[in-house]
Amino acid sequence: LHHEKCAGSSLRRYLVQAAKKRGVGFFVPCYDGGGVYREDERCYAFDLSNATAASGGAPPALAATAGHFNWGVWDALPSSKHDPPPCLSLVRHPIDRAISLFYERVYQRDDHLGGRRLNDWSVSDFEWLLGAFKGSAFSMWRDEGFCDQVCKNLLGLAINRGRTPAAVDALPADVTSRAASSLDAGLATE
Repeated sequence: LHHEKCAGSSLRRYLVQAAKKRGVGFFVPCYDGGGVYREDERCYAFDLSNATAASGGAPPALAATAGHFNWGVWDALPSSKHDPPPCLSLVRHPIDRAISLFYERVYQRDDHLGGRRLNDWSVSDFEWLLGAFKGSAFSMWRDEGFCDQVCKNLLGLAINRGRTPAAVDALPADVTSRAASSLDAGLATE
């Protein structure tokens, strides 16, 4: 499971190389079936629905998959019903991740948010950024933003991922509040 700004691109590249070397089926968004990285529509895959022979392997033949997926994405694979796959997910110190995400997602924008260095943001602006900003690297899709993104993905609670900005804005309040309650329950410890 590739969490934004946690070295997942390097891990995905290695996984594709290993799958090609062993001659096994793989599905890694941004890579074609030949194992060549292409930053195009292939990158906009948030589940296994786009896995085909042309992209490295169709679901019955997949030996490896990697991407910006939620926990349980492999439930769509026939083999997972009797043999759940091993899963690897890298994480990063949350402050280092937030700084890296800021300079990729916010600083480079060409609107009122972009062009201001992190130290120029007020505390209230930064609190908004951590809690409410839902931008994506290509501004085409939304993700879970800065706050709790890794936890949401690992708990299968990412509701924004793979949706357009308009679709995220149109989500009913009860959907987002149920997800927040589920996240709180999933993170609760005794």
